[in-house]
Amino acid sequence: MESEASVDRTIESSILRPLREPGGTRPWRGRILALGTAIWMWSCARILSEGHGLLGTGSYGVSWGLTVANTIHLIGISHVGIAVSAVVRVLGLERFRNAARIAELLTLVSLLLAVANITLDVGRPDRFLVNTLVHGRWHAPMVWSATVISLYLVSSGVYLYLSMRRDLWVLSRTELPFRALYAALSLGYRDTEESRNRHDQALSWLALALIPVMVSVHSVYGLFFGLLSARPGWHNPLQAPYFVLGAVVSGFSALVVLLALLRREFAWRELLEERLFRVFAVFLAFVIFLYLYFTGSEHLTAQYAGPPAERALSGLVLGGSYAWAFWGTMTAGLLALIWLLRLARRPGPVKVGAIAAAAALVNGAMFAKRVLLLLPPQQHPALPTPLPPGLYVPTAVELAATFGTYLAGALAFLGILRFLPAIELPLAEPEDALAWTGTRDPWRRAVVPLTIAAGLVLVVWGVRGREADFAPLKWISGLLLLALVPLEWCLLGGQGKPGAVPDSSFVRQEAEG
Repeated sequence: MESEASVDRTIESSILRPLREPGGTRPWRGRILALGTAIWMWSCARILSEGHGLLGTGSYGVSWGLTVANTIHLIGISHVGIAVSAVVRVLGLERFRNAARIAELLTLVSLLLAVANITLDVGRPDRFLVNTLVHGRWHAPMVWSATVISLYLVSSGVYLYLSMRRDLWVLSRTELPFRALYAALSLGYRDTEESRNRHDQALSWLALALIPVMVSVHSVYGLFFGLLSARPGWHNPLQAPYFVLGAVVSGFSALVVLLALLRREFAWRELLEERLFRVFAVFLAFVIFLYLYFTGSEHLTAQYAGPPAERALSGLVLGGSYAWAFWGTMTAGLLALIWLLRLARRPGPVKVGAIAAAAALVNGAMFAKRVLLLLPPQQHPALPTPLPPGLYVPTAVELAATFGTYLAGALAFLGILRFLPAIELPLAEPEDALAWTGTRDPWRRAVVPLTIAAGLVLVVWGVRGREADFAPLKWISGLLLLALVPLEWCLLGGQGKPGAVPDSSFVRQEAEG
């Protein structure tokens, strides 16, 4: 028993290392990220205050540039958190549990950054909100986007909090800084068997509900392009699944890189084992193969029997002015595919750094592929444009706003690691359920049904009056209320009056330490 307790204490101490060692072993990295974030904020402020004239868009019909490509890429990365966490929880794959919360945090950060890029693209956020939420109609793709992204953001936040609530309670009972903050954030959590079961049930149902929401987010952005019949290369019924598959490639490649960096920085070799990277390498190679197949099928169809405009655009990409970028991305994807398969099948220790390098190559190629998706159809439309010929060249402000996003995201992630555990803490024995007498107040039992009823009423009200003003605001508000139901169910259940509560083994070990 003493040896098992010693092992558990070592694991717990390793998980909490980022909270005890702010900035990791090299604090200067945080300063560089802070400088990059300041430059990013400065460029974003200039774009919002001075307008899109600072960008390279507007040259020869190009209205969507790096900002839109970056939005698509970040939303794709955000898919990985719920995908990994849902699979781990629903299928009971405990070997991937240590990567689940890291993936959830990656989802939240990348989704917030995607919303920031959407704000830059629309130019006037105030008018965007009014035109979308007040005057938007159900058949407008931008209204679909606002609906699914709002629901995905709130649902992901609820999922992350419920999965972290017990850990916040544990941290409030240690000698770490910010104990009062952890106690406040845990919102009266009590580590009883009833409370654990309630949270597990809520997270399981929420994970299942989030899977179609996750798919719909990137499907909507596929429909943004697929419904534009005047643009060759975009009008395609397979754009939605094509975008979802690209999101899987982007998300898992970003997750592999992040896991490798955290494993190296905080010496999490026991927590993030080599077999985890071997499995991710095989899966990533498989989805890369599917994406290459989709791309090849797209151009084969266009060249074999496509309309004249589609065939001309495909020719420009395959052998014209964009050929160097297209074949560069395809070559990078194929090399990464072969590289990952060889590394996964290689006997002996897994080369985690090599797998991360291949994943980084894939992620960069996916960003370039999103740029290729945008530029050729805009510069070579089916109808002639009155603008003079020219090339889209991003400005310095646009480059800073685009690539500074990732520096800001890295700084935000480091800040999260400073305060919150990125890996679930080991489960100790639950508290004695008899030490807490659960409340049975009628108002507590009525909150959840009332919230469900209000949410459904708002959704039905908005859908029935979908041609009227404020309709999107009604159904979005209703969906967000429904997304809060699991949170209410966990917060209002299992509360009680304190009795003689024994310390958990984790708290005793921290006190002894």
